[in-house]
Amino acid sequence: MSIATLALRPREETEQRVVDGARQGLDLARGLIDALDEIPAELAALIDNCVILVEDYPPPDIPVPLYEGGQDVAVGSELRYPLGLGTCGGLYTGDQRWEPELPLADPPPPEWPYRAMEISDGPDGYLYGRILRTAEDTIEFSIEGIGTVATFHPAPPLEFGCG
Repeated sequence: MSIATLALRPREETEQRVVDGARQGLDLARGLIDALDEIPAELAALIDNCVILVEDYPPPDIPVPLYEGGQDVAVGSELRYPLGLGTCGGLYTGDQRWEPELPLADPPPPEWPYRAMEISDGPDGYLYGRILRTAEDTIEFSIEGIGTVATFHPAPPLEFGCG
């Protein structure tokens, strides 16, 4: 596991404070610094320091790209997908909302890769898996090592706004 600690300070001072042992990770550190620069000043003022943990793990046997928000998904496409759970969660591709044939387990079983979140007017948490569009009207959601846990079909937009 690699650890980078960056204080929210002027860019030049922050770059000088990157530890020597992290020089090979300098591109990562600069990327993190760039991302931190985009935090609004009011929010950044509330942060004392920031610790970013980066885990090293091998890539999957069959590389699967990550779904990009707003992306259309063609039949036959397989993508990694963070499925938002709760009232304002759900599966979306392009501008299409999808609903599961049967409700997902609530709460998710402990062996499922789920991370609870406390987001006002947003998902209650995210379930990490893959989507496979098997037909124009069908997307399967699977979890590595478990298999398909839900089948989704097109659904009308929500009648209320989220986010």
